[in-house]
Amino acid sequence: MDTAAIESSPGAVRTLSVSARVLAMVGWSGLAAVGVYVFATVLGGILDPSYSHLRHPVSELTSSHAPDRWLLGGFYIAYNLILAVFAVGLFLTGRRSMTLKVAFAFMIATAVGGVLLVVPFPQDTLGLPGTTAGVMHIALAAVVSPLTVAIAFLLGFAFRKDALWRGASRFSFALGLVILATGTLAGVTAVNDGDFLGLFQRFTIGAFLVWVLGLAVWALMKTRMVGQHAA
Repeated sequence: MDTAAIESSPGAVRTLSVSARVLAMVGWSGLAAVGVYVFATVLGGILDPSYSHLRHPVSELTSSHAPDRWLLGGFYIAYNLILAVFAVGLFLTGRRSMTLKVAFAFMIATAVGGVLLVVPFPQDTLGLPGTTAGVMHIALAAVVSPLTVAIAFLLGFAFRKDALWRGASRFSFALGLVILATGTLAGVTAVNDGDFLGLFQRFTIGAFLVWVLGLAVWALMKTRMVGQHAA
């Protein structure tokens, strides 16, 4: 809803006030999600000197026999729960198009999938025999990964018809392309058992986190704008 339409409608201050609170939720939850994920991943490398950010996937930090599986798993579960809050905020502040609804469903599915990838389906620790849980981890990851690409593109389309988020549409499309390109590279590296899987995977995850960060900052900028109009 654009500013002019809000200011000319009854109950404008109430509408703006509610919007500001929800936008703030989007902003702070997005920043928190990125912070928790980065902190957990860096901490994992510090706690386990044998872990390589260049060679090993992030899931290795919470694999079935990882030394700090439960500690780090708690952080990654928290990240996914916060990401779900972020998704709810985006949905509540957006124009309720079918595209937005599908994107919201995908974001919730991604958050739930992220939790399941930690428990009860952790990755099999490298070098150990495979398990059913490990197979499920791979299968679930194969579903969750494409969803992150779809989410960025879907929101790019949804934002084009939403005055509040229109300025973030191109950003969402651009990051969607980066996630797609780097995700493809990471997938090829994984299939060929490449030495730099961890590095390429971090390009993909990093692009997704930048996407979350960008939308969070946009929401906080709009929060300030909406708050000024409400005042």
